[in-house]
Amino acid sequence: MLALAALVSIAAASEPGPHAAALADQLAGRGPVLRRSQTPPPPPPPTEGPDTTVYGYWPYWGDDLDTIDWDRLSHFSILGVELLSDGSLGNTHHWTDYAAQAVELGNAYGVEVHLCVYSFEDDVQASVLPSASKRAKAIGELVELIEAYGAHGVNVDIEGLDHDLKEHMVSFIQELRAETDALYIAMPSVDWSDAWDYAQLAEDSDGLFIMAYGYHYSSGDPGPISPLSGGSPWSAYAIDWSVDDYRDAGVPDDKIIVGLPLYGRNWPSEDTSVPGEATEDGTAVTWATAIAQGESYGRRWDSVTSTPYAFPDSTHQLWYDDHESIEAKVGWSVDQGLQGVGFWAVTYEDEDTELWSMIHRLTNTDDPPDDSDPPDDSEPPVEDTDEDDERDAPGLRGVDGIGCGCSARQSPVSALPWVLPFGLLLHRRRR
Repeated sequence: MLALAALVSIAAASEPGPHAAALADQLAGRGPVLRRSQTPPPPPPPTEGPDTTVYGYWPYWGDDLDTIDWDRLSHFSILGVELLSDGSLGNTHHWTDYAAQAVELGNAYGVEVHLCVYSFEDDVQASVLPSASKRAKAIGELVELIEAYGAHGVNVDIEGLDHDLKEHMVSFIQELRAETDALYIAMPSVDWSDAWDYAQLAEDSDGLFIMAYGYHYSSGDPGPISPLSGGSPWSAYAIDWSVDDYRDAGVPDDKIIVGLPLYGRNWPSEDTSVPGEATEDGTAVTWATAIAQGESYGRRWDSVTSTPYAFPDSTHQLWYDDHESIEAKVGWSVDQGLQGVGFWAVTYEDEDTELWSMIHRLTNTDDPPDDSDPPDDSEPPVEDTDEDDERDAPGLRGVDGIGCGCSARQSPVSALPWVLPFGLLLHRRRR
């Protein structure tokens, strides 16, 4: 069993990170297709923003900036510019083409706009992070791009970090923080390689954005992408486990942001057994498309993880998030007293005003509802007719980290975490 757990951990660590996988899909022409708005809606009047952090990532292939519900956000990051092996920045047009408009729109609603710098290549990270001169070059170019547009800070998105770069990553963040007014870091849901100094990075930044999605990755077996809780027949790894892992490492609650997915994934599978076995890589599906497909195929509910799913046919499984599951996760995060929540990726929801109104209600109130426990869904919209004895035996099938770079401070076969203690501490981010 321990040998199997080690093999699973190695396989998960080798997977691309969630944002790295999304970028690779786009470059290969297999990513989600977003429409471009022909007539953007009029901007809403400025309103009081969220009391907690609501952090939105926008990829350069996203829908138009003026379709975004800016008054529902507190922070907004554009992905982004690429870190190159000599310390310079590539693809800067992904920032310069949109930064002025983003800053103008953000300023109208009190939203901080951040430049996201990313590196998804091992050789680039190994070249830049240990080199003081290359780190300085990268930082200098980042600061120049931020100041040129009056933006507010930087988001660092480095995925697949190796253990031997752990201290160098800390040095990069400390040096960057000295030159910027705001600094946030995209972080793994599980640190398989023990490559991330959670506590030190929290101290040296304004927040750690946990990419709490991709627990089931594209080349793995079908299952919940962003489970709120773990348990049989799935693994222990879930949002509550990840948050507890960061806490155990010394990260204070006011530095933790729970990143949530606005996408689903459709896996070709052997059959409709849950857990199932994939026959090919899963395909990403945007929020709006996944919800429509789920309703069409017959929405089901996994009560263990608070996740909807559906069977497009007898050899496909669609796992996704919808209003009910996101409400549970946002409510839980607010009740835990964390800094807030965030989303990958803004505009994947296709202007879903119902979604943003719900998020606004949960993140802008003096008396939020107690959603710290997953909801009791004993009566899901469509009952799962699978017989328990037809399911695969519980085990490690659900252990995955979509490149999360995750660190298992616990063994995958260790005891499952269940409900965490919870309290209420709203972290006000509005200026």
